[in-house]
Amino acid sequence: SPDHVLSPGLRICPGAEALSCTGPETPLEMLNLLTDPAVYDPTIRPACGNETHAGATVVEVQFQLVHVISIDFKRSALELSGYFWTHWRDPRLAFNGKSAGGCFDTFLLDHELMSKIWV
Repeated sequence: SPDHVLSPGLRICPGAEALSCTGPETPLEMLNLLTDPAVYDPTIRPACGNETHAGATVVEVQFQLVHVISIDFKRSALELSGYFWTHWRDPRLAFNGKSAGGCFDTFLLDHELMSKIWV
């Protein structure tokens, strides 16, 4: 069974790629295989923990405040800068990592690649 799940925001681990890996050799090849329209529909949310679509998909949210830019008391407005992360598991995007013979463990999704998956 696959031991890694693709998640937006994950980065490729540094170091040499496995010399004898099997399967797609680049993250783009892997994503194209996993998101083939014949098997993956990005409009359907991931199954929840019981492997069905009954119940909520758990999405973790994090925000790191970097700077308060301005506060407008008259308008009750606040301008901030920071980082916003969301995390969830989508079993449909599982793949074999290096320890299971795959060519990589994790990779970063840009906006174009994210358009291929449920977000």
